[in-house]
Amino acid sequence: MKISGTGWRASVATMALGLSLAQTNQVKAQDAKGEEAETESIAPEAEEEYSTIVVTGSNISGVKQVGSETVVLDREQVLATGKSTVAEVLRTLPQVQNASANSFTSTVSGGNSQGGSNVTRGNSVNLRGVGQGATLTLVNGHRITPTGTATAFSEANQVPIAAIERIEVIADSASAIYGSDAIAGVINYVLRKDFEGIELGGSYTFGDYGNDEWTLSGVVGTHWSTSFGDGNIIATFEYLRREPYLRGRNQRLRADQRPFRGNDDRVNGNVATAGLAGNIYIPTADGLTNPNFPQGGANTYYVLPDNPTGNILTIDDLQEVQLSGCMGAATPSCASYPSLVDRSDFEDFQGSLRRKQATILFHQDIGEIEFYDEFFWTRSEQFTRTFASGNQATNPTVQVQPGSPYYLDLPNATRSPFPPFVPSFPQPLDVQFNLLARMPDGAPRFGNQNPDESFNNTFGARAPVFANWRAEAYYTFGKNKTCGVCYLGNYITLERTNLAGISAASALQQLIDLPVDDPLHLNPFSTAPFTEEQLDYILGTNSQYAQNWSHDFVAKLDGKLFELPAGDVRAAFGGEYYYGIQKLQNAANRPPDPGPVTTPDANARTTREQYAAFGEVYLPLVSQDMNVPLVQELTLSAALRYDHYSDFGSTTNQKISATWDVTEDFSLRGSWGTSFRAPGLPELNAGVFSVGLGSNIMPGPGITGFSTQPNGSMNVLFIFGNNPNLKPEEGTNWQIGGNFTPSSVPGLRLSATYYNLHYKNKLGTAGVPAPIFAPGPFASPELLAQYSAYVIPVNNTPDGMGGCMVDPAIEEFTGFLYGANLGANPRDFCNLNAVVDGRTISAANTFQDGIDASINYYTDTSIGTLSFNVSVNKILTNEERTVENAPMISALDTIGDPISWRGRGSVSFQNGPFSATLFGNYIGSYLNDQPITLRETGEQLPQARVPSWTTFDLNLSYTLPRGTERWSFSDGIRFSVTVSNLFDNDPPIVLSTLTGGSSSIDLIAHNAFGRSVQVSLTKSF
Repeated sequence: MKISGTGWRASVATMALGLSLAQTNQVKAQDAKGEEAETESIAPEAEEEYSTIVVTGSNISGVKQVGSETVVLDREQVLATGKSTVAEVLRTLPQVQNASANSFTSTVSGGNSQGGSNVTRGNSVNLRGVGQGATLTLVNGHRITPTGTATAFSEANQVPIAAIERIEVIADSASAIYGSDAIAGVINYVLRKDFEGIELGGSYTFGDYGNDEWTLSGVVGTHWSTSFGDGNIIATFEYLRREPYLRGRNQRLRADQRPFRGNDDRVNGNVATAGLAGNIYIPTADGLTNPNFPQGGANTYYVLPDNPTGNILTIDDLQEVQLSGCMGAATPSCASYPSLVDRSDFEDFQGSLRRKQATILFHQDIGEIEFYDEFFWTRSEQFTRTFASGNQATNPTVQVQPGSPYYLDLPNATRSPFPPFVPSFPQPLDVQFNLLARMPDGAPRFGNQNPDESFNNTFGARAPVFANWRAEAYYTFGKNKTCGVCYLGNYITLERTNLAGISAASALQQLIDLPVDDPLHLNPFSTAPFTEEQLDYILGTNSQYAQNWSHDFVAKLDGKLFELPAGDVRAAFGGEYYYGIQKLQNAANRPPDPGPVTTPDANARTTREQYAAFGEVYLPLVSQDMNVPLVQELTLSAALRYDHYSDFGSTTNQKISATWDVTEDFSLRGSWGTSFRAPGLPELNAGVFSVGLGSNIMPGPGITGFSTQPNGSMNVLFIFGNNPNLKPEEGTNWQIGGNFTPSSVPGLRLSATYYNLHYKNKLGTAGVPAPIFAPGPFASPELLAQYSAYVIPVNNTPDGMGGCMVDPAIEEFTGFLYGANLGANPRDFCNLNAVVDGRTISAANTFQDGIDASINYYTDTSIGTLSFNVSVNKILTNEERTVENAPMISALDTIGDPISWRGRGSVSFQNGPFSATLFGNYIGSYLNDQPITLRETGEQLPQARVPSWTTFDLNLSYTLPRGTERWSFSDGIRFSVTVSNLFDNDPPIVLSTLTGGSSSIDLIAHNAFGRSVQVSLTKSF
């Protein structure tokens, strides 16, 4: 559904006018908070209140944050965004950036798979754009159980918005406080704890592309007093339903991007999304691009006719593809284009979603001991439709063998597979086959199911122990079960090798190869649907289930050490024990078995134990009543933490912070700290995911030091996937900043922070070129020298019986999980000449520095309260390297990398129960340095600047707080309308090899959701 711009804007204006006129009584204006606030709310009195309750970033209770700036979004600010999930709310912050392979979002860059390795279609938050693993996610200050299959990450949507009291974000290192993951910063969801009554709510969001969603929520809470102490309980439940977003509804996401000067991605060389009838393609005799159809590369295409009765075809029934004319064609008539469909008409950009979430928070005092229990649970079911079965983005290609009654002796069908060494003979015909078009009515729909269920429960107690010291201990148990590659009963394998890496016919190909009189035989040129018997033979399952468990026990003390003239010196000490488990099971129907035969190929279990000890001190050196010139207050804090891991050793991290209030108007702050991230459990286990690709290549001139095959070629094993030799990622972060709240301009607050982050041993790949269809690192001595650390010569010892003693240097590479024969059997280790290690490694480095700045201002006027806010993030430098000892190179303001300028601002008006806020969102310009090449002409588009993108959001709300009449219809109501991308401003056109051919939107930096409208209503009793 696409809404017309003019009529839509008129509707919004009418709605705003109506709400304004509904105000018959002016109520005293309430203090307005900046819509993108930080620890400081705009109102000074609110700032003081927050300073006593913020717990993120410290183990010491009752102290102010020292050194680091905290971004706080309170409940009203969260609701004003009009977002349905906390992950979407967080992505409105300028400090949150997506970067290629560094971020997880639930949308897919292609309908069949997701960028990076986020096959579960989860959501993570990426502070600074340095990687989703560098951001720690907490709920009420407690760790959560990770999710993921072949990789591990923290799901951002842990709790429903209905349960949120506020969200706190510290974009600073915090491993000295919390341990692993807090390199770029910490996100803490603070849940509602004290609520009396009932709250019912609902929202409906409709978008431009049919991706409507609605939520229903309920909150109930009560408290009590007994002879032994007070207590309370609050429970929240939320249900969210989202309709699928079909790619084809957005012209910018269609495979055919020629209207936007892009390519027609429906056909690229010998890969195409064939229509109902399909096509035959045959390599050109000279191996050069076909001038009559350049998009087909070095192939000649022949269009097959509609053939519902399955007739035996002749060459005269075909049409050779020529863009113009039919000169020299092998067929009587020609087609100007192959038989194609646009797969975007059949696949989802964002799948359907059904999610249920619940939280229960319980608190009970027994004497001086406070007991609490915090439980939150999520179950979601996603279904993302795909065009082809499984992870394939295009049709399968089946073959018609010489001697088959369907075989056609087309030009160059008889040729040498390896000229000039092998003579010519008839080769199989390659037929592009549309599976989806042949599925009968009632057959399972191709698509990836992503069921996911998780819960976390924390039980703890706090109590005074002596003097001014308090103790706290808690135990958190969590479990997650998810499915990544999850095609259940709707999978047709297109693989051509078995698990041993040996060529094998798929079940689909087996049906074609059966004798014609066999009841299961499949005519590859027929357009009739599969029979039930054929479908039963080829349909199967491909599943990748993972379970993650975590046990986390923390005990700590905090209190007063002694007193200084400026105040109490306070400290915290404690320890932590963590035990984690990840299990992964993968199974699929593999060649040569029929579809219903499921073959297990992974059954991995990984465990980890962790011990930690930590300490922290809060040191007030100067207070206001000491009358020190230019020092109103000076406070230091220091933290130290030691962690020992059972799988990779120990690490110690520290942090020092200071806040200096120069005057009542001006303060300075700064911090320095180290941090780390432990590799996720699956990332260390090759049994979870590892692939060996066998290829035969001809080394370039000057390549020496390797054994070769008799003809001078080399059999090379290229291995990628998880690596048991990973080290912890490490970070060093320092910041300095200041706040200015001039008393001469009440309501104004200026804030700026310079940050400097060094991130080393970052997980990534070496970037070594894969020697699959080209020599890769063996192309030249220069390339070989650059990647020498990842190239291993193989020197096996013959055993005299036709086998060998495998070279010990490659033993760690022989246990890969999956193999593919791309010219050489990857498991034939005796015939290997070299191994190229493309596994994940701990060698990447990132350096980033930049500035966070904000301006907040509010003022009371005769008509209401006006407030203004601008928050920006300016990255000054972002440099990276992927190979150890390689030079650092700039990775800023180029496609796929962080963008130097991002900002969000707001203008708000509030008069009694009515408020209106206009948000502005800015994403800066950057360079597309990886442009596409146009296949029709061979022209490579020039590098070009992608213009900045500015959008606006509007929120209108009307809130009446609960009064004394609990069951009054009008009291306790909040009604709001939020319009995202108010003026429906389309993102810039970007045609890049990085974003794929089936999109003219940079889905890393921008989004494809267009305009959406959310209407929400909440009633409290």
